[in-house]
Parts: sequence; C-alpha cells; structure tokens
Amino acid sequence: GSQASGDASEPEPSVLGCAVEAAWRCCARLVLELDGFVVEEEGLPLRLHAGLSAGLVDAFTLGAAPPSADGFEYLVSGQVVSTMGGAADEASAGEVVLSA
Repeated sequence: GSQASGDASEPEPSVLGCAVEAAWRCCARLVLELDGFVVEEEGLPLRLHAGLSAGLVDAFTLGAAPPSADGFEYLVSGQVVSTMGGAADEASAGEVVLSA
C-alpha cells in the first residue's frame, strides 16, 4: 500500500538488526562495567539490569515553548515500549534481556 508523506514505516531488517546489536553491546557493556557499583558514601552496591526491544515508537515533547525550556517532558509510547518494559522485568541483576 501507499503511505502519506511523513508516515513512519518499519525500518529495513538489516538496519534494525544493526541497531539492535549496537544497543545490546552498549547495554551489555554498561551492565558488565557498572553492575555492583558501590556508592562510597553509603557502602551500598547498585545492581543494574536492562531490557531491550526494537521497533517504531510514538515520541512527543511536552511542555513550554522556547525560550522557557523549564518543564519539558519527553514521552515515548507504543507496543515496543511495553515489550521493552517486560524484557526489563525479566532481567535479573547483571543481565540484559532482548525481547522481540
């Protein structure tokens, strides 16, 4: 079918695959390096886990117009956000979970 100008479409599988791999490498490195980081003032270790998913999202910037940058919020929504949240819930401390 045809799409109106400006409509989002699913990215090419090879592009999406490369993005997912890059995101996974980033998350894995962060978890590997920072899981168990000790907050020196408290002596408490922080545990880190991550969930990944890929796909299209709806993204919105909410708040006052410039020059007043105070109060801006950035909101993303869509099925992929829910899927990512489920992946994060499944990840134990020190793990990265990827969900399709």
